[in-house]
Order: sequence, then structure tokens, then C-alpha cells
Amino acid sequence: MPGFLGVTLSNASIGGAGLVGPDAPKPAVDDESDNTVGVVILDRLPGFCGFRWLCNGDVVLGATEQPAHIFRTHNDLMAFIQGNTAGTTMHLEVLRGGQLIVIPITFDARPLGVSQTIQFQQEKLRRAEIAEEYWEKEFAPLVENGVS
Repeated sequence: MPGFLGVTLSNASIGGAGLVGPDAPKPAVDDESDNTVGVVILDRLPGFCGFRWLCNGDVVLGATEQPAHIFRTHNDLMAFIQGNTAGTTMHLEVLRGGQLIVIPITFDARPLGVSQTIQFQQEKLRRAEIAEEYWEKEFAPLVENGVS
């Protein structure tokens, strides 16, 4: 079964002001141009490895296991993830807050029915509702009764 991070992605680019991220000016050609320098984590799905180890706004540059290969587009990163099986641990090179860090991450298996952005958002909402119901049932009564 192919690996899965549980994130939505966007290409990153360097603009004239040195900006990196989804708001930076895009290169004239939105393919694998020389200005593309990583993949931005836009959102994460609770319950999966990407939610635990990555942050919204992180820029994934590459993997230590393939030092010569830089992720220039979201397709590069997706192919890398799906080219590894669920349960495989890889080390992602991530730009976070101006610091380059290496994050060991063990890929999850893709859940059935979560393959497109619309389905991703629906699954995220469904999980948020389940979490809220659990909170209301298990913890809210404790807070109301003054248990700390």
C-alpha cells in the first residue's frame, strides 16, 4: 500500500523580495522552473503522520535518503511519498521558521475515499465533528464539575 502524509500541498517559489511560500510571486511558467524550491504544507488531516510532524507553512525541500533530488513541485513530493509503502520511515528536509530541520516521518496508509482536495476537506470536517462529540461526552462534564 503506498505511503500517505495526510496533507494538502502547494508549490513554493522564490519571489523578487526573497519570499518563500504560496503568497510569493509565481514564476512565469508554473512548471519545474528554476524558481521552484520546495513544496508548502497548506493543511494537515488530523490522525495522520503529516499532522503530527509537520506544520502548516512548512516547506519540504527533499529527503536525506535522496540528497541529489530536490522536491520542486508537489508532484515530486507526492511521487516520493507514494513510491514508498505505508510504514516506511523517511527523513524529510523541511524549512520551518527560517531553519532547516530534518524530520523522521513514518508514512501512513491512505484511507479509502480520501484522494482529492474536496474529499480531504470532507474527511477533515468529519474528524473534527467526531473530536468535538468526544470532547462533549468525555471532558466537558469534568470541566463543568470543576475537576482539574
